[in-house]
Amino acid sequence: MPQLIKDGHVVQVVTATRGELGTLGTGDTKISRNELPYVREAELRRNMELIGALPPIILGYKDQDLNKEDPEIVSSKLFAIMSDINPDIVVSFGPSGISGHADHIATHQCTVKAFTQYKSTQTGKSPLLLYPTIPSDIAHQYNLALSAEEKAIDIAISLKTTLHLKIKALLNYESQEDAQEFAHRLKQTPDPFEYFAISSHSTDDWAELDVISYLLSIGKSHRVF
Repeated sequence: MPQLIKDGHVVQVVTATRGELGTLGTGDTKISRNELPYVREAELRRNMELIGALPPIILGYKDQDLNKEDPEIVSSKLFAIMSDINPDIVVSFGPSGISGHADHIATHQCTVKAFTQYKSTQTGKSPLLLYPTIPSDIAHQYNLALSAEEKAIDIAISLKTTLHLKIKALLNYESQEDAQEFAHRLKQTPDPFEYFAISSHSTDDWAELDVISYLLSIGKSHRVF
């Protein structure tokens, strides 16, 4: 995201919950359960400001209960946001939600529904839906049961020019153990990349789009065949 913003593009983050049932701090940082949703929202807002993104849109659903909400209502909210912002790229969880988290899976399902509707309203434009993916060795290390799409790495985006910002942003999530672990792993990675799969809900000729050419122009990014 930082590189997109640096190049003059607008980035908008939408989150369904405030993660109020997550871990209560890391290291010497201890947070009460009542404080956690406010702390996590503050961490997110601080990081959006850090990288130059717009203030986040928070839908305010209860943590770990998104799968109990009416998917038609959730997807209609996401469609309204997409229609207002008019994005070229939408990034969301793949079918397994990476970790199998019920909220992540529900987010994927509602985003796909909203994106499909959004794409149908676009004339002369082919927006992309991307899923973060994880190399097989790392998925095996963390025992992740990924879907086929989340294993299919189509685009590898170099973090070379923005690694310092990504690590700083991850460390800012002092309430979240996984963010701290990810920051530590990135520090130990000499040439880190982020990996994405192009969702099957995107256009079939996505490889020919200008937006793909732009993504491939970032650092030493490349398409994986």
